[in-house]
Amino acid sequence: MKNLIKLMLAFLVITSFSCTKDLGMVTISTTLNDVIHMDVDQTPTEDPIVFEAIEMEIDIENTDTQSYMGNIEEITFENLTFTFENFEGDVNGLISLKFKDAYGTEFFSADNININDAVSNQTQFEVTNLSMLDAMVAELLAESTATIAYSGSYVCSDDNMSFDLKYNADVRVKTNVAVED
Repeated sequence: MKNLIKLMLAFLVITSFSCTKDLGMVTISTTLNDVIHMDVDQTPTEDPIVFEAIEMEIDIENTDTQSYMGNIEEITFENLTFTFENFEGDVNGLISLKFKDAYGTEFFSADNININDAVSNQTQFEVTNLSMLDAMVAELLAESTATIAYSGSYVCSDDNMSFDLKYNADVRVKTNVAVED
C-alpha cells in the first residue's frame, strides 16, 4: 500500500512538470486608443486661458492582448497620433497643447491649432520622436497602463467650444507564450 501511494505521488509530480509547453515568442500588432471630451468656456478676451494637466490612460490590455497579459516581454510603439473629433463652437477657437509622460518628459507639443480646421481636415498630429516614449513603455510593462498628461492654453472669444481629443497608438507586443496541455 505504501509503495502504491509513493508511485501515485511520483506520477503526479512527473505529470505536473510536463503539462506546460513553451511555444516561444509571439508578436501581436494592435491599436490602443482613448478619447477625452473637453468643454471650454468662451474667453472674455483674446488672451489665452491656461489649463493644467488633464490625464489620459493608455492601457495595453485589449481584445488582442488580454490572453497574454502575464507574459508580455516587449512593447514597441509603431506610431502615436492625436486627433480632434466632434467639434462644436467657436470656429476660430485655438488650442495649444503639450503632452508629457508620467515622469514629466515632454514628448509632443503643438501651438495655435484651429480645432474646427483640424476636425474638418481630419488632421493627425503625430509623435515623431518615438524614442521619447521609453518611459511609457516601461510603465506599460510594469503596470499594464501608462498615463499621458496634457496641458496648454486655448482662446475662443466668439463662443464656447466642445470637442473630443483622441489618441491612437499602433503598438507591437512581444509575448512569451506557454500553453497548458
